[in-house]
Amino acid sequence: MTPREIAAQYGVHNQLRGGGWLHLKPGQVPVDIGNTVRRNLLQFRKTGNPEAPYSDHDAGNGAAMRTLPVALATFG
Repeated sequence: MTPREIAAQYGVHNQLRGGGWLHLKPGQVPVDIGNTVRRNLLQFRKTGNPEAPYSDHDAGNGAAMRTLPVALATFG
């Protein structure tokens, strides 16, 4: 939902809510890795190369970005 849609439906955003198209529980993080990450993981499995070729269909992946702090905190 956009900020305007959230305000129209809930007023002040003062608690974690679940729902959405993935029917998440309140506070649950997104469980879908997205097409960009999926495509690159498949490419890595096939070639062993961690870099996949550019695609016009690539987009950001919020789920992967939200795991970055955990990865950095536990790295090494």
